Amino acid sequence: MRFILSPHTSSQRPRKRPVTSSAVCLGLVIGAGGPLRAGETIAPPQGLEAVFDANPDPRDALGNPVRAGIHEATGWPLEIRHKPTGICFVFIPPGEFQMGSPDAETDRDGDEGPVHRVRLTRPFYLGKYEVTRGQWKRITGSDPAARWSESLPDLSVPSGGISWSACQNFIASLNRGLGEGKGFEFALPTEAQWEYACRAGSTTRFSFGADPDYSELDRFGWCSSDPDRLEERAAHPVGRKLPNPWGLYDMHGNILEWCRNWHGPYAGGQVSDPEGPATGKYRALRGGSWYDGPEVCRSANRGHAEPFENWRHFGLRLALNVGAAIGPQKGTD
Repeated sequence: MRFILSPHTSSQRPRKRPVTSSAVCLGLVIGAGGPLRAGETIAPPQGLEAVFDANPDPRDALGNPVRAGIHEATGWPLEIRHKPTGICFVFIPPGEFQMGSPDAETDRDGDEGPVHRVRLTRPFYLGKYEVTRGQWKRITGSDPAARWSESLPDLSVPSGGISWSACQNFIASLNRGLGEGKGFEFALPTEAQWEYACRAGSTTRFSFGADPDYSELDRFGWCSSDPDRLEERAAHPVGRKLPNPWGLYDMHGNILEWCRNWHGPYAGGQVSDPEGPATGKYRALRGGSWYDGPEVCRSANRGHAEPFENWRHFGLRLALNVGAAIGPQKGTD
C-alpha cells in the first residue's frame, strides 16, 4: 500500500539529490527483509499510513519548509509526520559513504578513524528535529528537563537529561502504539546511520563545509567555545538554525544525541549496515551540544557515556526503520 499524497504535493515531481563521491545512492528499493536487490519493488508496509501522514502544508509547525513529494525509486514520501506526537521524519535513501575522519582533519580525535567505506542497504527515516520536551512529556508523562526550567521554559527545546536507558523506554512506548507485525519501528539510529545522514553527501568536517576557523558554524548549530559562558547554559528551541543538505536540523550542536550501538573502535575496511560492537561499557553519542566546543560538533566526532548517564545536554533524535525488526535494546548486555 502506498501513501496517497494530498493534491498539494502529488503533482510535484520528486526532488533529485546530486550524487557525490561520499554518499552514493544505490538506486535500490525496499524489500521484505535483508539486503536489497536491484529491481526489487515493494510498497511501504501496510498500516504505515494509519500512523503517519505526509504533511500537505508547505511549512511545518515550526515554520520550516516541508520536503514535499516522493522519492523516485521507492515512491515513499520525502517527509512524514507521526500523527500522535507531531514528530516529523525525513526520508534517507540507501547509499555509501566514507565514515570517520582522515588523520589530517583539524581537531580530530583518535577514535574517529580509520576512515572506512560504509554501505547502508536499506532506506530509513530520521527525525527532522531532536525530540523536544513537549514530545517526550506527551509520551512518558515526565519532563526530565523541568529541573532546569528556569533556563528551559520552552517545550520546543530538545528534551535533555535523558539517559540511553530512558530512551529505550520512550521508544518502547512509541512502538507499542504502532502495533505488532507492521514491519516498521522506532529506534535510535546507529552511528553509521547518524553520520551518513549528518554528512548528507559531504566529505568535509561539517555538512556545510570545512569551516576551518568555525566562523560558519553559528549559522547551522548551537555550541559553546567556553562551557562556562552564562549565555550558553541551556539548549535552544529546535529548528532555529539552517538545516543540512538533506533537511535535518541541529545535526551540529544543540544537544548530544544518543545512538543505538555500543562505542568501540572501528573495524576498518568496507562494511554493510554496521551495528557496532556486540558488547561494551559505553553507548555512542553524536552531534555535539550547546555545552560543547565547536570541534565536538563535527560530523565525525564521537562521544560516549554509560547507558544510565543523564547529563543535561544528553538527548535523542529518533529513527524509523522500515522492513527490518531490531527488537528491544538493553543497557547493560
